[in-house]
Amino acid sequence: RLYNVPVNLIIFNCSFYAMWAEPKPVRELQMDGSESTRIPEDPIKPYRDHITKGLLKIIDGKNTDPPRGILSFFLDLAHFLELSDIDKERLDQPGGSLKAFGGLNGIGKLADCAERTDAYAKALHYREMEFLYKISEKDNREKERKIAESLIKSFQKLGEQEAAEGVLEFAKSNDITVNAEWFEKLNRWEEAKKRYADGNDNPYDQLGYMRCLEALGEWDELCAKVYEFDEEIEDQKIESVKLGTTAAWHLGNWDEFQRLHSIIPVNSFDGAFYRAVHSVQHSRYDEARKWTMEARKDLETSLTMQDKNYSRVYGTVFNAQLCSELEEVIEHRTANRQRQIAIQEMWESRLCGTSSDDGQRVDGVQLVIEEWQKILLLRSLVKERNTAAFPRDDTEEHFNIRDG
Repeated sequence: RLYNVPVNLIIFNCSFYAMWAEPKPVRELQMDGSESTRIPEDPIKPYRDHITKGLLKIIDGKNTDPPRGILSFFLDLAHFLELSDIDKERLDQPGGSLKAFGGLNGIGKLADCAERTDAYAKALHYREMEFLYKISEKDNREKERKIAESLIKSFQKLGEQEAAEGVLEFAKSNDITVNAEWFEKLNRWEEAKKRYADGNDNPYDQLGYMRCLEALGEWDELCAKVYEFDEEIEDQKIESVKLGTTAAWHLGNWDEFQRLHSIIPVNSFDGAFYRAVHSVQHSRYDEARKWTMEARKDLETSLTMQDKNYSRVYGTVFNAQLCSELEEVIEHRTANRQRQIAIQEMWESRLCGTSSDDGQRVDGVQLVIEEWQKILLLRSLVKERNTAAFPRDDTEEHFNIRDG
């Protein structure tokens, strides 16, 4: 479906490659019948360095801050050049197909660019190239640490947990400094918590420690830590308050919940959503619906700023589901018994999955414990904790979610 795409964008990669490709030797027949080889003059030779500097400036993005779409466009160009010049990717000429982007020296910037656009498969590709040709040089330990951290992040985002664990073990065995955040990315919360605790004298480590408490469900300590967090940077302060608000909700401490959520800006999703939850708890349903709509407005803004890659918008889509679930909680609290039963059956099938009319299995919510936790916490707002509103008493399903 290219009818909405300008022609110049469709042919840009091919045109760039035709322009950039280095002239190849040409055989010529001489007057005496012999053959000679001549390399034609390179018409863009004086401009190659300027083109490379321009491309690197774009993907670096430090001073220009280009939109995500522009960065993705030039990442696609780099990928096209690699495929077109695959013969240059020999062991004696690594990065040869990417001379337009600085060759081997520009691979790190391509990886950084791919991470900024959430293109983790491309980020992994370039970071693995950097790993092969940079770590082997042993140029500096900080560079090795950065590459290992990036590999762990990309593998984790792509669902390659074992590969991410392998990078961690490689780092340990090669005396590369291992950060607490690496264990956090791998969901090894106890180890991450211990390492954050060892450096719990700065805001970054304190917030990391609090995130571990949230993941481990240690709500009492998390509530206490909110008051110990003394940081003037607004974003870090708000993050700590969000964690404390969640802890207060789990503990059923609604006075503390109200005190904390009032600090979160109302023009953010969390600020509006928590206010909607508080209104539902106190049976102020019209007010709750108003705050739910405010939360949705923030989601609409987020969706229009992102591309349509499902993995990149999944968090926003899940938050939209939470808004719908909250509206269903309101309906459940105000409906007659028959309607309540219908809502409860819908909740069960949505969470645990069900069978369609043709006998095919329809999966429910992904087996991600943090997502189940949020949904179940939201459904706990129903007045009657009817078991049908929650997952069925299925021991096998329970262990699946624990292990998942």
